[in-house]
Amino acid sequence: MTRKLSRCAAQFSTSRRWWGSLAAAALGAGLLVAGCKSAPKKATEGPIGTLSAGSFKVGWAAVLDVANDTPDQLFVFDDSLIAYTPNHLAFSVNRASGQIRHVDRVMERQNVLRPPVVLTDKIVYPTNNTLEVFDKAGKRIRSIPLEGTSGGGASGAGNTVYFGIDDPHGGRLLAVDVTAPYGTGTKWRLQTFGPISSAPAVFQGVVYAGSEDGRIYAVNAETRDAVWSLEGGVFLTAGRIVGAVKADEFGVFFSSTDSKLYCVDRSTGKVKWQYFGGEPLDQGPVVTATSVYQYAPGKGVAAIEKNNKAHDVKPKWVAADCRQFLAEDDRNAYLRTRNNAIVAVDRNTGERKFTSQRTDLKVFGTNPKDGTVFVIAEGGRLMAVTPVLKAGQMGEVVMVGFEETVVGEE
Repeated sequence: MTRKLSRCAAQFSTSRRWWGSLAAAALGAGLLVAGCKSAPKKATEGPIGTLSAGSFKVGWAAVLDVANDTPDQLFVFDDSLIAYTPNHLAFSVNRASGQIRHVDRVMERQNVLRPPVVLTDKIVYPTNNTLEVFDKAGKRIRSIPLEGTSGGGASGAGNTVYFGIDDPHGGRLLAVDVTAPYGTGTKWRLQTFGPISSAPAVFQGVVYAGSEDGRIYAVNAETRDAVWSLEGGVFLTAGRIVGAVKADEFGVFFSSTDSKLYCVDRSTGKVKWQYFGGEPLDQGPVVTATSVYQYAPGKGVAAIEKNNKAHDVKPKWVAADCRQFLAEDDRNAYLRTRNNAIVAVDRNTGERKFTSQRTDLKVFGTNPKDGTVFVIAEGGRLMAVTPVLKAGQMGEVVMVGFEETVVGEE
């Protein structure tokens, strides 16, 4: 099944490659998937023309649809995008060009498919009871059975994947070598007092994992030794940790249902700053080079300066009707509103500059690396959308300016 879908995807992506070609862009969404039993559904395209400043254009587009199994999840990585369908197909797409590299049949639909983990030369698809290991060409390498039921997302470094499994006495954090020739490949286990339902962070040889017991564990990635000299070797919050943990050279970032977003020192676990969200925070933060974005229920997306000197920090701004951070550049942050529109706001002040008008945008990826928004529209049309900040460019018009949008709206 994987080979057949990969062949179809390769043929289709070759016919769809219209990078820099306006004519192909206008026709591309209607092309058939060569060799497949069914064609992708017609996907809406915008007009081709000169773009004004304060709008968006399509850099590339590809239709991801096999037998009407349209993707409903999208994940963004350094050089690739991976989209999941409801029937657990995984489309691997070149981030720069939109070329479909391969399509993997990961597992049957009745199981739970977790977000993918991209390693140096492998893609690992965690499920509720296995790790499905593929190479970067889409060839299945092996299926690794888990010691228990996984509770949530996973992270990886080298050839090791780190994740939590349920346990009668709370939970366990596992390190699994996906190159082990047989068995589960488990390198070590760490008993926790609660289930681990969030993806841990791995940074410079340390694993930072949050548990539903409110604790953040920091352990050496190879030896499992505790890194922090805090009591019990853990940082304790007053709520559950259910959102993904993030870490970079500045610190470790995590949210708790005690309503706080925390930034702690990587080496000591001591608080550098904290933000009061006002409501239980069950989504993890997005961390960029300079900022941290946190969705707070009832408030919206808050933008916080990462290098903050205060202990209790105030956000630079809060976008009240927004639900998801999508991307940022040196001028703007791009957010998803509750109505699935994309809005550009000034990165420093939160002033709204322009927003989208289309109503067919369904699935959004989070891209903290640059200003490209990756989105899937109805019909499975995956698009790389970039802002137009200077007038005069030619391209496919997919969005209009903020002021144009509000004219005539109810």
